[in-house]
Amino acid sequence: MGNLFGGTPAKSEAQVKAEKHQSSEIDRLTRKEESQRGAMRRRKRGRASLISNDERGVTSTLGG
Repeated sequence: MGNLFGGTPAKSEAQVKAEKHQSSEIDRLTRKEESQRGAMRRRKRGRASLISNDERGVTSTLGG
């Protein structure tokens, strides 16, 4: 509900603080997920290069 004059009520300090905390938490989790994805890619390429002796991983030319 609005206040007497029809506007939106001002946010309390607790609401502002909670929104700021939530925003920073979302940013932190996003960075963590991106880091994990990068590690997963590096791990996958590392395994593939061990198999094929090529840093690009398994190649399409078998035996040649």
